[in-house]
Amino acid sequence: MKEIIEEKDASDEQKSITEINSGIYCFDIQELILALEKITPNNVQGEYYLTDVIKIMNEKGLKVGAMIVEDNTEILGVNDRAQLEMLTRILRIRINSEHMTNGVTIEDTNNTYIYDDVKIGHDTVIHPNTTIKSGVIIGENCEIGPNAYIREGTCLANNVKVGSFVELKKAIIKEGTKVPHLSYMGDCEIGSKTNIGCGTITCNYDGFKKSKTIIGDNSFVGSNVNFIAPVNIGDNTIIAAGSTITEDVPKDSLSIARERQINKKDWNKK
Repeated sequence: MKEIIEEKDASDEQKSITEINSGIYCFDIQELILALEKITPNNVQGEYYLTDVIKIMNEKGLKVGAMIVEDNTEILGVNDRAQLEMLTRILRIRINSEHMTNGVTIEDTNNTYIYDDVKIGHDTVIHPNTTIKSGVIIGENCEIGPNAYIREGTCLANNVKVGSFVELKKAIIKEGTKVPHLSYMGDCEIGSKTNIGCGTITCNYDGFKKSKTIIGDNSFVGSNVNFIAPVNIGDNTIIAAGSTITEDVPKDSLSIARERQINKKDWNKK
């Protein structure tokens, strides 16, 4: 490499060269300082080009070389949000392809967003419109989504099902448990072979601090249940649909926490 020419200053012959400068350099700092002192402004624009140091070092007889990258996406720049989206898409395809090579089924790679340090076990299926954020660990033979949002600090054992419109955050879920749909489970531990009903949430934030919900093994949680953390639910329990749980539930118990239905006949007749 003899020198670097800016495109607007290059001749037609120079523009025919198919190699470009990525803008990534490695210098001997002392030689760089000496070369910078010799840079003069461009005669046309009056600009100082950092890239002129390459020619200066060559003329001084210093060792100057270039490294050719095989994948040009490695050196693409980001100057606006359109370019950022394009590079994000490239990275998404790369991450999803790696998981599929490792035995994960991703039904729609264009609409599945997995962060680069996520670990997913063999034979797990990821349905469309699912986002899995940094640091998440998912075991083997799980089913995730569609439209699931798996946030930081979540760890799923093998054979776990996380259904549509489910959000998990700092959730530790053991083997064979199901969170089928429309639930938020945050700051919680759920045992093995437990079923979480539709519309269930852990109320983990009281306005000042986050608290934890613990649910045992082999339990059944009905639809539309609220767990007011901190609360501990024992093994082999049943939580009736529509309950708001504010106290611990012993193992082998049925817990019902809702008002008795009252019908006032003709109350709204007028």
